[in-house]
Amino acid sequence: MLRIIPENKKNNIGFLSDSTMLIISFFGSYFIKYQTFDGIIAKKQFLLFGAIAASWGLLLFFFKPYKEYYKQLELSYSVTKIFKILCLQLAFIGVFWMFTRDISYSRLRMVYYFTLALSLCSLYRYFIIRSLRYLNNKGLYTKNYMIIGKGVISKTIIDYYSLRPENGLHFKGYAEVEDYNDDQLAKEISRLKAQHDLQYIYCCSPYISSDKINSILKHTENENIELKVIMDYEGYFKKGLAIEYHDYIPVVSISQKPPVPNTEESLKRIFDVAFCMLVMTLGFPVFYLIGLITKLSSKGPIFYKSERIGHWGQKIYIYKFRSMYTNADEIAHQLLNGDMHSRGSEDPRITKWGHFMRKTRIDELPQFYNVLRGEMTVVGPRPLPEYDLEMIKGVSTTKYNLLISMKPGLTSLGQIKFGYAASTEDNIRRVNYDLLYLNRSSLKLDLWIILNTAKIMIQAKGR
Repeated sequence: MLRIIPENKKNNIGFLSDSTMLIISFFGSYFIKYQTFDGIIAKKQFLLFGAIAASWGLLLFFFKPYKEYYKQLELSYSVTKIFKILCLQLAFIGVFWMFTRDISYSRLRMVYYFTLALSLCSLYRYFIIRSLRYLNNKGLYTKNYMIIGKGVISKTIIDYYSLRPENGLHFKGYAEVEDYNDDQLAKEISRLKAQHDLQYIYCCSPYISSDKINSILKHTENENIELKVIMDYEGYFKKGLAIEYHDYIPVVSISQKPPVPNTEESLKRIFDVAFCMLVMTLGFPVFYLIGLITKLSSKGPIFYKSERIGHWGQKIYIYKFRSMYTNADEIAHQLLNGDMHSRGSEDPRITKWGHFMRKTRIDELPQFYNVLRGEMTVVGPRPLPEYDLEMIKGVSTTKYNLLISMKPGLTSLGQIKFGYAASTEDNIRRVNYDLLYLNRSSLKLDLWIILNTAKIMIQAKGR
């Protein structure tokens, strides 16, 4: 069995690997530009190399891209991080040129440098993640962990690592040590270390007291086991948490206000508006035809307005092409015992044309209007009615809070992987897919979801 690499060595490997890629890019870009290495040892090339090295060191000091090891194993996060650093490095080199007042430096050569550096660093990250996945699937690179303190947050940890095999963390079970005295605790941790070859123990607070955690820490240090403490913030908005220091006292601040939009959210908004304008302009004849068929196929209005819960719990009204009969509520009370959830192809409230629209998802197209209004986004969890959210809140307050912290969307992972939900269990399963998007959102993933939604629409496989 391969041994675990300490976190500080992982950081060193990442730093050395990226630094090597930048050196290769420096020399490679010169050769691509001039087809020779003659002149590479000239004074101005030494100055340029010094500027690249200095800017690299300075940016690493401020951004610390290797500090969050587990986030490094998210390819989109890791590549985005290095892309931003390289862009800032180019800006730094531009300032260097201004001070040197040397116009003989080739700008095209720097374009080659940036392209090479980004490509090599990205390929390196892709290779590492794929290799770790392969090794972990073969059982060659394993890191075993156990959990002390059983509750909602401990189940979340298990789910997290099971969905990310590249981390190589294998769950070995719960350790029941709450009633042990200090001597018993020392013997039990030693036994667990020998039996399971443990590298990590997770303590979940508040399921276990702080005094017990301190005792566990003393004995895990003796056994060379790394202790991690996870706080259960069940019932709070996780995106609104921050640690403040009042003198030397750490205080967790829980904000009930939505966070200020960051750059990524602003870029996502620009993409939403541009995409909506394109679709609505090119698709206007199709929209008109759908509305006409809806009007002619059954009595009632073309559009249906439905109240939903949007971002941070705000009530919004979404618009659809009407797919149900106008007396749908009466039918639900007579034939479905008042259950308002969709029954799919067996739902008696849906018109024949409505069944087709739902299978192709074209009934959702008017919600591009909601996206333009800023109430929704193109990709995000589907907006739910209040009674569905209350069901989710009853099962897991954490899932509820995380769900409403995201702006609802036209399509989502849950909509692709699951579809319409007909029960509490279905809603939870769909929410689990949608919550995967929370920490993985990127333009690449958005485009993948949009393309797969288009595929479902074309194949009429909407559920």
